[in-house]
Amino acid sequence: MVFATRQWEALVYEPFLRSALEAAVLASLVGGGLMFLLAAMLSRRVERLSSGARRMERGDLAHRIEPGFGDELGILAKTLNSMAANLEESFGRLAKKDATLGAILNNLSEGVVATDIGGNVVFANPAGLAMLAMDEDDVDLPDPWEDFDLREAVANCARKREGGEASVRGGESFLRIKLEYVPNLGDSGRDGVLIVAQDLSEGRRLEEDQQKFLARAAHELRTPLSAITFAAELLVTKGDDDPLARRRFLGHILAGTDRMRRLSDSLLKLARVGWGTREPELEEVDLSDVVHAAAEMAKPLAESAGLDVTVEGPSAWVVADPALLEEALLIPITNAIQHSDPGQTVRLRVSGTAVTVEDEAGGIAEEDLPHLFERFYTGKGSSGGTGLGLPICKDLVERMGGEVSVRSEKGVGTAVRIELPEAKPDA
Repeated sequence: MVFATRQWEALVYEPFLRSALEAAVLASLVGGGLMFLLAAMLSRRVERLSSGARRMERGDLAHRIEPGFGDELGILAKTLNSMAANLEESFGRLAKKDATLGAILNNLSEGVVATDIGGNVVFANPAGLAMLAMDEDDVDLPDPWEDFDLREAVANCARKREGGEASVRGGESFLRIKLEYVPNLGDSGRDGVLIVAQDLSEGRRLEEDQQKFLARAAHELRTPLSAITFAAELLVTKGDDDPLARRRFLGHILAGTDRMRRLSDSLLKLARVGWGTREPELEEVDLSDVVHAAAEMAKPLAESAGLDVTVEGPSAWVVADPALLEEALLIPITNAIQHSDPGQTVRLRVSGTAVTVEDEAGGIAEEDLPHLFERFYTGKGSSGGTGLGLPICKDLVERMGGEVSVRSEKGVGTAVRIELPEAKPDA
């Protein structure tokens, strides 16, 4: 009875046991496959995150990681993308600022040079390279001046951590050098020294020219004043006794006053034309008419010097201010008369929209030609002029949109050409 029951139980439970075993094996296979698939997916997502992070690390901030699902890995991908976008925007702003700063430094007239504590050059703008006579590849700081040791000054600035200033002269240049200690200089984060060089040569030359002009003007004023005073004293004491002496003394007084008048005219023109001038009133004018008017005004001076003034060429219409043009023309005409000998001719040639004032005087020295339009400049062969005539003429003509040029040959003569804008015919 017992044996029959156990046999029956075996027969009944054996299929169930076999089914359970098969189910367990199937469940293991399915679970293992799902786990492998999930592991593969996670591995690919982690690899994608790792690859994207490495690209961002190498500077590819435009790269974006696909987030995938909204789980922790997806949130991490979005965070990395947001960080890359913020960094890209920040670097873009920094690049724009760096480009702007570079453009400013490259176009500064002042020289800017940065060195480290040891005096090695880490940056120099074009003006700084030129002022210190350096090449772009130079690392060592030069020492271009005899009266100022730049390397020693940089070393002292770095050691004492305080700036300084000095004025140096090299050849024809005059520079102001300023040194400033700068902590955390540049990308290296190390301290350094900033050198700023300012070229004061032009201002110094202008100041020297003005001083020369003032001394020359004072001398020219004193000479005719002395002659007038001397002639007046003789006229008071001896003029009644000798009519010839009286006439001679009056001639001295007249010549002295005329010389003072010319100097005062130059000073007035300088004040009126050089600083704070009125705007030209441009209109269409007949160039020939203005040239003839200027020639008529200069004829008394020419006749007193025994010269002739002629006008040649057809009429032409230009755009100019008649008063300013006449004043500009009188300057080279007067110069030609004053430098010509009796019997010679000053010719005014009209050609198209240009007029040329030609003389037969001795001409201008070749070394003086480049400086003719510089204020206060007087050449070696100058006969006591103030150096203001042609600069004023150039200023007047250029304010009317024209151009002035000078052609001269030593021993032959000088030609001053004034060209003006052509008047457009009415449509």
